[in-house]
Amino acid sequence: MNDSSYRSLEQMCRQQAALTTHEETRRSLQQMADEFRRKADTQERPPDKE
Repeated sequence: MNDSSYRSLEQMCRQQAALTTHEETRRSLQQMADEFRRKADTQERPPDKE
């Protein structure tokens, strides 16, 4: 999956978290958004030079 897809998924999770009134669901969606952000950040990072 490319990093823009992870960014889109992150944004969708954050939007859904903002809309829900169920606290456990909100926490889960926020955790998912954080994980998608980490995945996108990792893919966007340039490769290490040796």
